[in-house]
Amino acid sequence: MKIYYINIDNRVDRKNFIHQQSKLLDLELNRISAITPNKINLGKIKEQYKVRIGPGELCCALSHRFIWQKIVKSKESYALILEDDIVISKHLKNILNKITSSKIAFKLLRIETRNESVRFGDVRFTLDERFKIRRTYNNAVGTAGYIISRDFCKTLLNNKNLFTKPLDHILFYKNNFGDVQGQFLQIFPALAIPYDDFYGGDFGNFNAKRIMSSSIGSLRYKDPTKRNKIKIYNKFAREVYKILLQFISLPEALYNSITGRKSFFKHRIFFAE
Repeated sequence: MKIYYINIDNRVDRKNFIHQQSKLLDLELNRISAITPNKINLGKIKEQYKVRIGPGELCCALSHRFIWQKIVKSKESYALILEDDIVISKHLKNILNKITSSKIAFKLLRIETRNESVRFGDVRFTLDERFKIRRTYNNAVGTAGYIISRDFCKTLLNNKNLFTKPLDHILFYKNNFGDVQGQFLQIFPALAIPYDDFYGGDFGNFNAKRIMSSSIGSLRYKDPTKRNKIKIYNKFAREVYKILLQFISLPEALYNSITGRKSFFKHRIFFAE
């Protein structure tokens, strides 16, 4: 499965950031130069599409659309699209191989988290004991990490309303292309998380090897040069919470199987460190 990432030409810091990770994780990345306002002909775009979003959001959507066009022209059934501020899980390569070898079918699979809580539905695919692909019943924010099918790229490219809303609203909100719940799935736990949601700080002094050499989650930086220690009681509370989720999910699963209804508990989408 090809992996594309979007990077603005003058953001060399972000390019270095994602390439440090790719080398450590043995990932082959294909860089796509982000479309910026000085590269677009707004008048020509308005001849083909309704445009109701600002220049920044439009350029974001155009950059993703450029990759969809490449996917459609390729022979690949699926491709992974990343943005250049993403922190990648060390499990990504293994999970991509499992998705490819299992030949599971979907239109859109979100692999990122922003530490949000969602109501999830049934398990659609089980990749191993830890990683599962599920339906969700919430809108999702962000377009920093998702796997998309070649067929769904065609659907998006034929949509004349593509530039009437921010891209994440188009991809991950309800009432787009029918019911969004039938379009996108979410992997639990997530395989990517935006830098700001995980570390904070800037990219200038980021050292991926230092952070990812053992466990990417073993160090959490607010300032890339200083370790932000997690207090013991916070760490204990976090682990207890994870255990409680396992017990909570049992009656919920029984309830869902009997009633056929969606989840009534919200669960946080954790990042797979």
